[in-house]
Amino acid sequence: MNPRRGVTFATALRAIVRQDPDVILVGEIRDHETGVLAAEAALTGHLLMSTLHTNDAATSVLRLCEMGVPRFLVAAVINAVAAQRLIRKVCGGCAQEYAPAADELRGLRGGLEVLAGDARLRFVRGTGCARCEGTGYRGRVPIVELLVVDSAMREAIIGGVASPTLHAMAVAGGMTDLRSAALARLFGGETTTSEVVRVSAGMIGG
Repeated sequence: MNPRRGVTFATALRAIVRQDPDVILVGEIRDHETGVLAAEAALTGHLLMSTLHTNDAATSVLRLCEMGVPRFLVAAVINAVAAQRLIRKVCGGCAQEYAPAADELRGLRGGLEVLAGDARLRFVRGTGCARCEGTGYRGRVPIVELLVVDSAMREAIIGGVASPTLHAMAVAGGMTDLRSAALARLFGGETTTSEVVRVSAGMIGG
């Protein structure tokens, strides 16, 4: 992109659409013009994939509407939204299982103090070693949620429902949200309670 020369996401997208491609990749939708052009391109039969900066999948709808893309257009063109975050992984060189205290789990909410006594769950933390430079973590793993837009959700978007409502509809339809994905990593012994609390900040249900 080179805004000084007039090369922006919007102008590039306009030129790309003229070539009639089957699939269009847009690095990021960041303004009204790009959002409307992207939506119109998708509406005419192109498979368009792009990125947005939001806290979770459901908030992407609100983000597009805030940019000035009409709700009916947003509802018509979105098929699915995938949201992801990276969560730090416990170092395999110094990982140790332990029984977390109730106050440690309190930040997770949802009665997880009871789950802590479930023998099937593994709580692990790194003690620090040369391999992880004393941090207790080494590498990262993704947590992902995939919101699939169905006919009921399209009607809800047109009706102007809030992001938490869309999130609840998606979860009721079988979506594993970011928080649940993070908890699955925690209970699988891949990350820690503090990491789950950290990545949950700002997300719906977090």
